[in-house]
Amino acid sequence: MLLEIKDKNYWKFLAGILVFALFLRLFFPTGLLGSADVSHDKYAYQIVSGTYSPTEADVHYSTRITYIYPVAFFYRIFGVSEFSSYLFSLITSLLGILLVYWLGSFLLGREVGLIAAFLLSFYPLDVINSTAMLPDIPHSFFMGIAVLAFLVGRRASAGWRKSALYVSSGISAGIAYYMKTSGLLVFIFMAAFGLYELFFLKRKMPFIRRIEWGYMLILAGFMVVFFAAMLHNYSVSGNPFLTESQFEHEYSTAMKNLYDYSGARLFERLFFHFPYLVLTNFQFGFFFIFILMASGYYVFFKRTEGTTTVLLWLYGMFLYINFGPTTFNLGNYIPLAAGSPRYLAVLSFPAVLILASFLSEKDKIIKKYLAPFAVIFLLLTSLGFIYLNPDRGSRSNAKEALDFLSKQGKSGIVVYVDGASYPSYAFLSGYKSTENIKIYLDGNYPYKGSSSINFSEVKNAYIIIDWQVLNSIPKNYGWSFPEEIIKQQKGWKLLKEIKNTKGNAYIYYVQ
Repeated sequence: MLLEIKDKNYWKFLAGILVFALFLRLFFPTGLLGSADVSHDKYAYQIVSGTYSPTEADVHYSTRITYIYPVAFFYRIFGVSEFSSYLFSLITSLLGILLVYWLGSFLLGREVGLIAAFLLSFYPLDVINSTAMLPDIPHSFFMGIAVLAFLVGRRASAGWRKSALYVSSGISAGIAYYMKTSGLLVFIFMAAFGLYELFFLKRKMPFIRRIEWGYMLILAGFMVVFFAAMLHNYSVSGNPFLTESQFEHEYSTAMKNLYDYSGARLFERLFFHFPYLVLTNFQFGFFFIFILMASGYYVFFKRTEGTTTVLLWLYGMFLYINFGPTTFNLGNYIPLAAGSPRYLAVLSFPAVLILASFLSEKDKIIKKYLAPFAVIFLLLTSLGFIYLNPDRGSRSNAKEALDFLSKQGKSGIVVYVDGASYPSYAFLSGYKSTENIKIYLDGNYPYKGSSSINFSEVKNAYIIIDWQVLNSIPKNYGWSFPEEIIKQQKGWKLLKEIKNTKGNAYIYYVQ
């Protein structure tokens, strides 16, 4: 049969999946979002330009060094652009397809690995974020590497190979941690698996022989990266614990001040938010309907060591993401941020693995009816969600405004924009001539509220009022919009109106 998977031709299927995945990602790029992405890119540009000098007052993006340095590398080669900003994420997304194939083949068989690779190739969450200028896909990839090295190391015979795999697992976890501190979640899975192994897989052994002391090498590998990062942070700031200091100062403060998790809101956040998100958000498509079905099948009807391992990975980390605290201050419980689907990208590998295993089952109903329907349905609907991705064009107004102003032939005139738009304008200008871009309205992050300039003092300048951006600022950030930007002021000449279904932009010239 032409489509029969054999030892000699499996690579052809894998190559086809990768080509399809690359085409899908490049044909529907997400590009500039104008939020956390441009903050990361700013620090990557500082590395290239030699101005990188983060402090404790900077946001924690500035010390996500295992992400911003690769982005800086591509800036040095290709210059500052959307493509060079998301190239690292794109590469790790494609490598992630190979990784999930290896994970599936190792745990559940080659057929499951290929199905998982195919599912991940069009999984909307992965496709959309692979061309977003953010660390979530690389972060998930290195967490996956840590898991693979851990599991392979566990089965390896004692010796240098086993030790090397455990150390590599820890190093990969460390790399993930310095992309996003949630990289530590991989240890949640390892701990859950260690307990499963201790009390179930090795229950017939004497207790002392059940303990796998080699797991300490994983911690050793992590500490290699930790100490290397400490040296880096000390060299650029004088504070070896700069990453941790920033996290406590900025992130924890922001979570406490910008998110209301009091009373009934906390109950909703802990018990309804994530289930609602994975079942209704376009970035998940309809995947989790089938993932939950597959999970129930393996929990209640057909448990195996491989599927149990994947379920521990998937739900062990999910439980911490859902219920775990931002910090370990027990007197001030603040759950992790839960607003964006990309925060769950760390679950993509185990999620598609458990689904792939379910779809490969030989049960007649699954094999003949459910599996073909599920694959075709998920493929077609996912292509639709990827095409309709509302995140594409998030800063289309800014791009058009800059293009318009560049044709006015008036260089050196100050351009006023809102604080949420400013990083996008700086990025789109290649971080050049930013002294001519000023802010008329800005937030007080990590606290609530905003402040604005005295508009009566603005002379001989452009003012861009972009409601595509202003409408997207969360209400709980507490921004107050001054009257001057709501209604056209006397002496302001409207040069251009940029129409957009998400909010128009108005370019004024103030004499």
